[in-house]
Amino acid sequence: MTEQTETMMKKAKDLTQGMAKQLEIRSDMASQRRELFRELFQSGVSQREIAKECELDPQTVHNVIHNRRSR
Repeated sequence: MTEQTETMMKKAKDLTQGMAKQLEIRSDMASQRRELFRELFQSGVSQREIAKECELDPQTVHNVIHNRRSR
């Protein structure tokens, strides 16, 4: 490989690793959000209130709260 292709390969590898880390961070954030949505809902806050505050569609909040695969 030339120096240029080695540099490009390293950059590609670094970007790939960065993307993997971002996916891990996003997954952790989604889990935290799901837990908070559930706690809020169980505390009496409506899904519509949560959705409005978070600027989301109420159906999205419902899906997050009731997603059985993530429990």
